[in-house]
Amino acid sequence: DQVTQIYGNGNFFDIMLTRINEYLVFRNINLLYYAPKVLALFIVGYVAGRGNMLQKIKQQSAQYLIIFISFIIAGLILIFKLETFLNFFSHPESGFYTSWYIFIYESGNGFLGLGYLLIVLLISQTKFGLKLLDPFKYAGRMALTNYLMQSLIFTTIFYGYGFGLFAKVHPWQFLMWGLLVFIIQVIFS
Repeated sequence: DQVTQIYGNGNFFDIMLTRINEYLVFRNINLLYYAPKVLALFIVGYVAGRGNMLQKIKQQSAQYLIIFISFIIAGLILIFKLETFLNFFSHPESGFYTSWYIFIYESGNGFLGLGYLLIVLLISQTKFGLKLLDPFKYAGRMALTNYLMQSLIFTTIFYGYGFGLFAKVHPWQFLMWGLLVFIIQVIFS
Protein backbone atom coordinates (compact mmCIF):
# COMPACT_ATOMS: atom_id res chain seq x y z
CA ASP A 1 0.00 0.00 0.00
CA GLN A 2 2.83 2.38 0.84
CA VAL A 3 4.58 1.80 -2.49
CA THR A 4 1.32 2.21 -4.40
CA GLN A 5 0.73 5.47 -2.53
CA ILE A 6 4.22 6.74 -3.37
CA TYR A 7 3.95 5.86 -7.08
CA GLY A 8 0.49 7.36 -7.40
CA ASN A 9 1.00 10.49 -5.29
CA GLY A 10 4.71 10.95 -4.63
CA ASN A 11 7.02 13.50 -6.13
CA PHE A 12 9.92 12.65 -8.44
CA PHE A 13 12.44 12.20 -5.61
CA ASP A 14 10.14 10.00 -3.50
CA ILE A 15 9.54 7.77 -6.51
CA MET A 16 13.25 7.61 -7.39
CA LEU A 17 14.13 6.65 -3.80
CA THR A 18 11.48 3.92 -3.90
CA ARG A 19 12.82 2.65 -7.25
CA ILE A 20 16.38 2.55 -5.89
CA ASN A 21 15.18 0.69 -2.81
CA GLU A 22 13.29 -1.81 -4.99
CA TYR A 23 16.42 -2.31 -7.08
CA LEU A 24 18.52 -3.03 -3.99
CA VAL A 25 15.91 -5.40 -2.53
CA PHE A 26 15.42 -7.34 -5.77
CA ARG A 27 19.02 -7.20 -7.08
CA ASN A 28 19.92 -10.76 -6.03
CA ILE A 29 16.60 -12.19 -7.17
CA ASN A 30 17.03 -10.51 -10.55
CA LEU A 31 20.50 -11.99 -10.93
CA LEU A 32 19.26 -15.49 -10.15
CA TYR A 33 15.89 -15.24 -11.87
CA TYR A 34 15.99 -12.79 -14.78
CA ALA A 35 19.62 -12.96 -15.86
CA PRO A 36 19.43 -16.66 -16.84
CA LYS A 37 16.14 -16.02 -18.64
CA VAL A 38 17.63 -13.17 -20.68
CA LEU A 39 20.77 -15.19 -21.40
CA ALA A 40 18.59 -18.11 -22.54
CA LEU A 41 16.77 -15.82 -24.99
CA PHE A 42 20.09 -14.71 -26.47
CA ILE A 43 21.11 -18.35 -26.82
CA VAL A 44 17.80 -19.28 -28.49
CA GLY A 45 18.29 -16.42 -30.97
CA TYR A 46 21.87 -17.46 -31.63
CA VAL A 47 20.96 -21.11 -32.16
CA ALA A 48 18.05 -20.13 -34.43
CA GLY A 49 20.35 -17.95 -36.51
CA ARG A 50 23.14 -20.54 -36.74
CA GLY A 51 20.61 -23.24 -37.57
CA ASN A 52 19.10 -21.26 -40.47
CA MET A 53 15.72 -21.22 -38.74
CA LEU A 54 14.17 -18.81 -41.26
CA GLN A 55 15.10 -21.07 -44.15
CA LYS A 56 13.72 -24.13 -42.35
CA ILE A 57 10.46 -22.32 -41.59
CA LYS A 58 10.16 -21.35 -45.24
CA GLN A 59 10.71 -24.96 -46.37
CA GLN A 60 8.56 -26.63 -43.69
CA SER A 61 5.90 -24.05 -42.88
CA ALA A 62 3.15 -26.65 -42.26
CA GLN A 63 5.20 -28.38 -39.57
CA TYR A 64 6.09 -25.08 -37.94
CA LEU A 65 2.42 -24.05 -37.99
CA ILE A 66 1.66 -27.20 -35.98
CA ILE A 67 4.51 -26.36 -33.60
CA PHE A 68 3.14 -22.81 -33.24
CA ILE A 69 -0.34 -24.11 -32.39
CA SER A 70 1.14 -26.61 -29.92
CA PHE A 71 3.20 -23.91 -28.19
CA ILE A 72 0.23 -21.56 -27.89
CA ILE A 73 -2.05 -24.30 -26.54
CA ALA A 74 0.60 -25.49 -24.06
CA GLY A 75 1.25 -21.92 -22.89
CA LEU A 76 -2.44 -21.12 -22.45
CA ILE A 77 -3.07 -24.35 -20.56
CA LEU A 78 -0.15 -23.70 -18.21
CA ILE A 79 -1.21 -20.09 -17.58
CA PHE A 80 -4.97 -20.61 -17.26
CA LYS A 81 -4.71 -23.90 -15.34
CA LEU A 82 -1.79 -22.77 -13.22
CA GLU A 83 -3.60 -23.39 -9.94
CA THR A 84 -4.48 -26.95 -10.98
CA PHE A 85 -0.88 -27.78 -11.87
CA LEU A 86 0.39 -25.99 -8.78
CA ASN A 87 -1.87 -27.96 -6.45
CA PHE A 88 -0.88 -31.19 -8.19
CA PHE A 89 2.85 -30.61 -7.69
CA SER A 90 2.87 -28.84 -4.34
CA HIS A 91 0.89 -27.91 -1.26
CA PRO A 92 0.43 -24.21 -0.26
CA GLU A 93 2.34 -24.79 2.99
CA SER A 94 5.24 -26.43 1.16
CA GLY A 95 8.55 -24.60 0.97
CA PHE A 96 8.57 -25.33 -2.77
CA TYR A 97 5.15 -23.83 -3.50
CA THR A 98 6.53 -20.51 -4.78
CA SER A 99 9.22 -22.27 -6.79
CA TRP A 100 6.62 -24.45 -8.49
CA TYR A 101 4.44 -21.40 -9.13
CA ILE A 102 7.31 -19.55 -10.83
CA PHE A 103 8.35 -22.65 -12.81
CA ILE A 104 4.84 -23.33 -14.15
CA TYR A 105 4.10 -19.67 -14.86
CA GLU A 106 7.42 -19.07 -16.62
CA SER A 107 7.07 -22.30 -18.60
CA GLY A 108 3.71 -21.03 -19.84
CA ASN A 109 5.30 -17.69 -20.73
CA GLY A 110 8.10 -19.49 -22.55
CA PHE A 111 5.70 -21.51 -24.68
CA LEU A 112 3.62 -18.42 -25.46
CA GLY A 113 6.70 -16.37 -26.30
CA LEU A 114 8.06 -19.01 -28.65
CA GLY A 115 4.60 -19.33 -30.20
CA TYR A 116 4.41 -15.58 -30.80
CA LEU A 117 7.87 -15.63 -32.33
CA LEU A 118 6.96 -18.52 -34.61
CA ILE A 119 3.78 -16.87 -35.85
CA VAL A 120 5.67 -13.70 -36.75
CA LEU A 121 8.27 -15.78 -38.58
CA LEU A 122 5.55 -17.76 -40.37
CA ILE A 123 3.71 -14.58 -41.36
CA SER A 124 6.95 -13.08 -42.64
CA GLN A 125 7.29 -15.93 -45.16
CA THR A 126 4.40 -14.61 -47.28
CA LYS A 127 4.22 -11.49 -49.46
CA PHE A 128 1.11 -10.33 -47.60
CA GLY A 129 2.82 -10.99 -44.28
CA LEU A 130 5.89 -9.00 -45.27
CA LYS A 131 3.66 -6.11 -46.31
CA LEU A 132 1.75 -6.38 -43.02
CA LEU A 133 4.94 -6.42 -40.93
CA ASP A 134 6.78 -3.77 -42.97
CA PRO A 135 5.83 -0.74 -40.80
CA PHE A 136 7.28 -2.43 -37.72
CA LYS A 137 10.78 -2.37 -39.16
CA TYR A 138 10.87 1.41 -38.71
CA ALA A 139 9.91 1.11 -35.06
CA GLY A 140 12.62 -1.52 -34.68
CA ARG A 141 15.21 0.85 -36.09
CA MET A 142 14.22 3.36 -33.43
CA ALA A 143 13.85 0.83 -30.62
CA LEU A 144 15.81 2.75 -27.99
CA THR A 145 14.03 6.03 -28.79
CA ASN A 146 10.63 4.34 -28.66
CA TYR A 147 11.49 2.57 -25.40
CA LEU A 148 12.60 5.79 -23.75
CA MET A 149 9.55 7.65 -25.08
CA GLN A 150 7.23 4.96 -23.69
CA SER A 151 8.93 5.31 -20.31
CA LEU A 152 8.48 9.08 -20.39
CA ILE A 153 4.84 8.90 -21.52
CA PHE A 154 3.74 6.22 -19.05
CA THR A 155 5.61 7.56 -16.04
CA THR A 156 3.95 10.91 -16.74
CA ILE A 157 0.54 9.24 -16.93
CA PHE A 158 0.89 6.96 -13.92
CA TYR A 159 3.34 8.50 -11.45
CA GLY A 160 2.45 11.14 -8.90
CA TYR A 161 4.54 13.84 -10.59
CA GLY A 162 2.26 13.41 -13.62
CA PHE A 163 -1.40 12.44 -13.62
CA GLY A 164 -1.06 9.97 -10.73
CA LEU A 165 -3.11 7.13 -12.22
CA PHE A 166 -0.93 4.38 -10.74
CA ALA A 167 -3.15 1.47 -9.55
CA LYS A 168 -6.28 3.39 -10.63
CA VAL A 169 -6.58 1.98 -14.16
CA HIS A 170 -7.91 -1.43 -15.22
CA PRO A 171 -5.44 -3.66 -17.07
CA TRP A 172 -7.52 -3.59 -20.26
CA GLN A 173 -7.34 0.23 -20.25
CA PHE A 174 -3.60 0.10 -19.83
CA LEU A 175 -3.40 -2.35 -22.73
CA MET A 176 -5.44 0.01 -24.94
CA TRP A 177 -3.16 2.93 -24.02
CA GLY A 178 -0.11 0.81 -24.73
CA LEU A 179 -1.43 -0.18 -28.16
CA LEU A 180 -2.37 3.41 -28.98
CA VAL A 181 1.06 4.73 -28.01
CA PHE A 182 2.79 1.97 -29.99
CA ILE A 183 0.64 2.63 -33.09
CA ILE A 184 1.52 6.33 -32.87
CA GLN A 185 5.20 5.39 -32.47
CA VAL A 186 5.08 3.12 -35.53
CA ILE A 187 3.54 5.96 -37.55
CA PHE A 188 6.11 8.44 -36.19
CA SER A 189 8.98 6.03 -36.83
